[in-house]
Amino acid sequence: MQSVKSVFVTGQTGIGKTSFALCLAAQFKGELISADSRQVYSDLNIGTGKYESPTELTSNQGTWRLKNIPIHGINITPLTQIWSAGDFAHYATAKIEEITQRGNLPIIVGGTGFYIKSLIEPDQTISVPQNNTLREEFIKLEKEHGTRSTYLITHLQERLSILDLKKLDSMNRSDRNNIRRLMRAIEVAEHRKHHPKISEHSSRTIPAKIIGLYASKEILREKIASRVEEMFANGYQSEVEALVAKYGWNIPAMNTIGYREWQPYINKSIGLEELKANIIQAHLKYARKQMLYLKRLSEINWFDITVNNWGKNAIEYCRDNT
Repeated sequence: MQSVKSVFVTGQTGIGKTSFALCLAAQFKGELISADSRQVYSDLNIGTGKYESPTELTSNQGTWRLKNIPIHGINITPLTQIWSAGDFAHYATAKIEEITQRGNLPIIVGGTGFYIKSLIEPDQTISVPQNNTLREEFIKLEKEHGTRSTYLITHLQERLSILDLKKLDSMNRSDRNNIRRLMRAIEVAEHRKHHPKISEHSSRTIPAKIIGLYASKEILREKIASRVEEMFANGYQSEVEALVAKYGWNIPAMNTIGYREWQPYINKSIGLEELKANIIQAHLKYARKQMLYLKRLSEINWFDITVNNWGKNAIEYCRDNT
């Protein structure tokens, strides 16, 4: 696979991306890089699907392994820190080079569309570095007002309008109400004040085979429901209760799918079965958004996991360098 610098495995949540990526890694001497915006955080384990059983993920001298395959991009930042698509792009680009120099194949696996886009269709703002002073200020605001605060969203929108009204006007409704994306837009706008000409991202587009996995809504629902049951069996509730006790609800990580649904249950407003149904529904809703976003990206080759020999065909596609 010398002419292919890396392989991407993407698709909807719960579709089986990591399992297939592990098969590829075994076939082609690969190492995984997680492109999941939640798995990057330490302490978010069971609810993010980092592993299906506690024995599958191990650490040795700082290197994580999943079923004995090296996996990078997980547990690399604390829950209280901000991590953006730009941060991921810088991290992943460096890891791709390291893995390639070792003679192994980088396999980027995950369903966070912004992360995938930051590598296969990067834009100029990816090169904008972190502004630690700003991020510390943002973290303080989140602690004071909470991640769902209307005040915080309005404050960020107003701040961005002063710095770059054109950018704010160009954002869709979802992004205009997304605290993380508003914060990153402010970070970029502040950088532009001092660096009007943002240079191109140093790594540019990475030569790759890009695989997308999908299935019907009915099959996906079954897979997600089964996965949620496995999470509960592996200590999901204990993990969430420990996180709430340590961090509370006002940090961004606790406002993510698979965790925010717990708040009414912890507060005894709903029962266990309703909680499970809410988590499943939240994942299905997210899966729809994932597919809409991923289908806008070019060069993804899609494989229906319900078709016979789809895995063999996808492996052959990776093997083919013509």
